[in-house]
Amino acid sequence: MKIRELLSIVKKVAETNKLSTPYIVGGLPRDVYLGKLKSVNDIDITCGNSDSLEIGRAMVRSIKGAVLNEYSDGHSRLSYGGYSIDFSNNFIVESIDDLLGGIGISKPSNMLRELYSRDFTVNSLLMPLDLSNIIDLTGKGLPDLKNGIIDTCFPPRITLGSDPRRISRVVYLCAKLGFKPSDRVSYWISKNGQIMNSDDIVSYNKLKINKAFSYNEQYTDQLINDLNLWPYIPESDVTRKHIAKRPDAI
Repeated sequence: MKIRELLSIVKKVAETNKLSTPYIVGGLPRDVYLGKLKSVNDIDITCGNSDSLEIGRAMVRSIKGAVLNEYSDGHSRLSYGGYSIDFSNNFIVESIDDLLGGIGISKPSNMLRELYSRDFTVNSLLMPLDLSNIIDLTGKGLPDLKNGIIDTCFPPRITLGSDPRRISRVVYLCAKLGFKPSDRVSYWISKNGQIMNSDDIVSYNKLKINKAFSYNEQYTDQLINDLNLWPYIPESDVTRKHIAKRPDAI
């Protein structure tokens, strides 16, 4: 099955069930813009509201062989035709309308609420299911991609503070894309790295940090050091030799 065939099915299911228009969000639009797309296996879908999840449920009801898993954080993942489709849980940061009002956005759409609640500007881009163009509703994603910057849509205390897993994702994405954190992201992480210590995200952090090392070992080591994160990095076979080289480990 080709990607366009699968996306056509998603579109038809949404229309048949009178659900909101679905868009591709996150990594695929980002990588298309950067020209880094080698193959497509994972697709993230959002409608800007809970219809995203309803599309997944409707697909598994109507398509033989499709398997849907729903997760504790609210998102779901459908496996079909050799692809995985993640349907957004429509996470919204607390007091979103007040925050958007503070930057001059009154009466925001549900889609804007979701996009500004996402982890980084470079992951807030949308594409229609026909893959015809990239949509930057925040106005921040494309400039940050052009400049090689990982930045948050809201101040880091809000975006990173609301989900500590996003700190390890900063390291991971910088290593993967060859980007650098924005000054405000770097400063905030360097002062608040301890929130990575939560027991329930150790496995997630280990996975992301190990992947970062697999992309660029030297840069990942330096980045973790620059962000003052070594005391909070989970130990693994990958990180053990780097942790041992730290001056305070001798």
